[in-house]
Amino acid sequence: NYEDQSISMNKLKAFKEELDASAGAIEYFVAEEGTPYIGLALSEIEFPDDLLLGLIIRAGQAIIPAGDTEITAGDKIMLMGKKEAVVETLFKFSPKVEDLK
Repeated sequence: NYEDQSISMNKLKAFKEELDASAGAIEYFVAEEGTPYIGLALSEIEFPDDLLLGLIIRAGQAIIPAGDTEITAGDKIMLMGKKEAVVETLFKFSPKVEDLK
């Protein structure tokens, strides 16, 4: 069953450590009201080549992002990729984000 196969916190922590060591990153942010990308489809937003949008959580539902997926205020968006690409995207959506370096 799913519970027996789910990723443990220890495995997740080890994965995050490997990402950090390899100049990779996995982060998430909340698309806040006032972000210029609210209402735009993902295909309308320029993202770095070294970045993947992994998942969007909207109103408690997991959404696999596609080009026609629109950003809605309150979306929790997971980013994965090279650290520079992740940081660039976080700043694009929220210039107040602290530098992750």
